[in-house]
Amino acid sequence: MRTAVKSALIISAISFALPAISHAQSVSTSTSGFAGDRSNNGNSKTDADTSSVVGASSHGIDVSYSSNPPSGLGFDWGQSSSALATANASNGKLHLVAQAHAELSPSYYVFVDEANGYIPQFYSSPLTGLANSSASGTIIDTINITSGNLPNGTPVDLEINISLDCSLSSPPNGSAQANANLTFYKTGYQYLDDSGNSNFGYIQKGSNSGQIIYDFEQTSNTLHTFVGDSFTVEFDAGVSVGADADWMRPSNTATADAGNTAFFLLDSLTPGADFSTGSGLTYSSAVPEPTSLVIIGFAALPLMQRRRRS
Repeated sequence: MRTAVKSALIISAISFALPAISHAQSVSTSTSGFAGDRSNNGNSKTDADTSSVVGASSHGIDVSYSSNPPSGLGFDWGQSSSALATANASNGKLHLVAQAHAELSPSYYVFVDEANGYIPQFYSSPLTGLANSSASGTIIDTINITSGNLPNGTPVDLEINISLDCSLSSPPNGSAQANANLTFYKTGYQYLDDSGNSNFGYIQKGSNSGQIIYDFEQTSNTLHTFVGDSFTVEFDAGVSVGADADWMRPSNTATADAGNTAFFLLDSLTPGADFSTGSGLTYSSAVPEPTSLVIIGFAALPLMQRRRRS
């Protein structure tokens, strides 16, 4: 059981260098879906995979359900629902999509029993379409705090940024959800932020009753650690949808698309401090500034001229 200890307390209690953790990044994805009716008649499927490589291959699930009345019905009608979910993880990012489609065919059919001379009668079906699906992913990596000139135990602040880029669409009879969160821990310790929360970033978006939402949301926080510290970062994200169909709304589709994407960034706020990861990924927002690119370009000109002369 992890003990909730603020990272500031960890810094004061431990001042020696810990051995760096170097195992590779762990990636897991899972998808599930159900398509059927309110009587729980239908098809369901779940697919899950865990990989210890930096990039995980795509995983998908696609289930459908079609129900036709018993034999002897005069008009052929059917109720059809389907669920689709995909999950992909690569280069420290999660790409998740879930879709649920519920459909109901015409509400009346004719019962015919010519052998016994029965008069045809009209009935309405009690069944309603139902579908739901979900996709989730988890990225686990190790962070080692390093420095070329700061002694072990020197306090270090890491800036944390979590981003969730998603599109949500729900019918009047349905819902769509998306979420992402980030935690840090090591054996015996659960890192907490300055407010005492174990989630250093939590984003949750929802769409209900006919809403269409496109949103890019980002949240920031700070992790207090120290030179020589080694710990685990865990990033989780998921999408889920549900849709119903009835006589008033015979066809409904709900979609939660976070395919572009859910991810997190880490940057050192302490001069002279840096970090390495078990996977080799940087997770950093740092990119060359335009002025730096110009300097690099000018520096390359003499080399190009020499090549031309030769």
